[in-house]
Parts: sequence; structure tokens; C-alpha cells
Amino acid sequence: MDEGNPSNPTEQLSLLKQFRLADGASEFGAATFALSDWNPRAIAVHADILYIANSNAAAQILRYDLKTKRVLTSINPEQITGIQKVWDTLQDISIYKDRLYVASFPSNRVDIFDIGSSEPQFVMSLGTGNWSGDQLNAAIVHTHAVAANDQYVFAPDIQSRINVWQQSEVTSSNHLKARKYARLSLPNCERSCDVRLETVGDLLYASTGNGNTYVYDLRNLAQGASNVAPTRQQNGVASVFHRATDGLLYASRTSGAIESFATENLGTIQDVLPAAIDSVKSYRLQGQDIKLNLEKAADIAVYDKNILSLIGKKIIALPMRNVAQQKSNITSIPVQLKQAQAISSYKVLQDEESWETLINANQRYVFMDQILSAEFGKDSIRIQSYSAVPVADLEIRAKLKNTEQWFVLAKLDHQA
Repeated sequence: MDEGNPSNPTEQLSLLKQFRLADGASEFGAATFALSDWNPRAIAVHADILYIANSNAAAQILRYDLKTKRVLTSINPEQITGIQKVWDTLQDISIYKDRLYVASFPSNRVDIFDIGSSEPQFVMSLGTGNWSGDQLNAAIVHTHAVAANDQYVFAPDIQSRINVWQQSEVTSSNHLKARKYARLSLPNCERSCDVRLETVGDLLYASTGNGNTYVYDLRNLAQGASNVAPTRQQNGVASVFHRATDGLLYASRTSGAIESFATENLGTIQDVLPAAIDSVKSYRLQGQDIKLNLEKAADIAVYDKNILSLIGKKIIALPMRNVAQQKSNITSIPVQLKQAQAISSYKVLQDEESWETLINANQRYVFMDQILSAEFGKDSIRIQSYSAVPVADLEIRAKLKNTEQWFVLAKLDHQA
């Protein structure tokens, strides 16, 4: 543009807000793996591979290459040397660095695999494989979930506790005989407890299906400590957390919304979570215009710029698109809308009617709480008027998402 012409100035943009929106989504189901039915209980991602805990009669861990969109060989316990007992119920899987941790409820153990090479290699099992025996120092009594960080492995069981082992104990020579390092208190988590764990540095997050969330500070966890209480707790926060490789902590709310959070100050804030960066509540499948609301997730994971949400018997892949809102120094002319002529009309109230008729609720009751309504489509806006007379000289204003910036979207006038 010509900077010397004041009627045609050079456009300058200033950034108002950056955020992410869910783009066209896709779904995984049993048919993806040529199965007639399945029972996915948990998901995790390592490199380009999606791991799915399929807890059916012949429980196994399914694998899918997200980059090449190809089904890989599954992890089948019947084909693994060293596992004491096959899985008949898979509760949870978790990946930390190059290790896959598998929690099997009736097996009373956590199985650990090295997934740093092309094919998973069995390392060892925590617990004894039996709920009886030394429950204080060795045995797991039906484990619900599993998580790990650089120092520890965590597994809650039906005794309202989270068992803790040191990573240095995870060796083949300690298979089914590693000693616990400590035990954390997990209130009211017994046989029917639905719990998920996630680690963020020196913090451990435990969340239940109803959203009750507990945070443990692990910096001064002493060997032999028992019934260590959470340092923070709050009800109705999130049903599952996931720390992604992008450095953000993701949480699935009980309402179904998935939110992301910065992790820098998690150790110093008083609340369980800071203010959310992003929030996804709904999505559209690729090629469809119908908006669907997210339901509460059983598990979540993040791959590249995609959020994977396990809901019921399907996995929804939500591509996240970066959006930048910018303000121009050039004022544009709003769209001029003309109100269409009425197709039909009738009088509800009119002159010369008796007072008794006008106040008779059965004859003259009209409830109205708005004059106009607007519905946004993919690339259009539909405006409906409830006014008894034509609407003239009206500005329709809109506010940019996640900002306080308002602007004139359109102007509405009646036809002459």
C-alpha cells in the first residue's frame, strides 16, 4: 500500500491473543484393529506409537503407529517369557521415558517393559503376584493404576494407599521381590476406586473418577514413610491428568472439557491447578458440520499437536490448530444486513379488547426474553427477530474469544 496516501494507509497488525482450537477430529475403534469388539481402559504414547490397554477376555496391549497409520503387533502376555500370569483385567498403562508400566488388577503386580527398541522387552514385575503375604513391604493388593518419574514407581491398591518403589529397584534380579520404599495415603480408595496417577517433576497427581484430586510433594519423601498425606487436595477438579512432551499438563474435567496448564509454578501455588491456557469442550468430525460435546474421558494422551481422548469404546483424535487474533489499524465497513419481509403474521394483542381478555393468561400469555437471536454456522450467521415491528438501525457486536475486544460484526436495518 502507498504510505503517502492517507486514504489508503499501510495496514499494521497488533497481536491480541494466541490460543488453540480443535480442528476436524477422527476416531479409532475396534474395527481399526480388525476386532469385533474391545474394551479399551487406558492409552499412552511413546515416539509415534499409541499403546492401548484392551481389557477383554484375552487382555493385551494393542499398538498403532500414528505416523504411518498402521496397526502393529500387540503385546500379548502369553507370548512373553517371565510373566507369572496372563492379564485377565488391565486397569492402566503408563509410559515414562523408554519404559512401559502395566497395572493388572487381579494379577496383583505391575509389569514393566523396555520399549526403547523396535519390539518391547520384558524387564520385571513389582509386587509379588499375590495379594497375601507381606502387604506392607512387598505385595500389591489389586492395583488400580500406575505412574513413574526419575526416582520412583507408584501404584495404588485397594488398601487406600499408593505404594512407592525406587527406580533403582526395577531390575530383572528383583522380579516379584522388590521392596517398597514408602506408602502414600489415598483416602477412600478401596476395591471400586477409579483412580489415575500422573507425575510432574517432584509432584504426584492422583485423581478419581468423580474429579477428586490429590497432590503429593515428593521432594522430602523418606524411606519407610507410611500414610503420607497429600499436601493439597480439592474435589471436583479432574478425572485424569497427562503431562505431555510439549511441557504442558492436560486435565480432563468431569464435564468432558480438556484443559491445558503451564507447569512452571505447580509446586508453589495454593490451588491444585492454575488458570487454564486452553480449553476444548466440543469437536467436529472430519467432513461433518455437527458439533459434538466431549464426554468425560477415561484417559488422555498427546501426540504431536493432537489430543487423544479415550471415551467409552472409542478414541477421539483432536488436532489442535494455533489461532492468532490480531487487531488492524484499518477500520473495515461492517456487513449491511436487511431484514426480510414477514412470511406470515398475526396479532396477539390489539386495541379495543377488554381488560379481562388482555390479562387472561390462557388467551394472551406471551413469554419473551429476547428480541433477536443469532446462530453461528461454519461460515455464516443466522439472525432471527422476535420483534412485532421491523428492527431498524441495529449494530450486532461480537467479542473475540478469550479477549475483551468487541467489534461491530454487522448492522441490521429493515427493508424499505
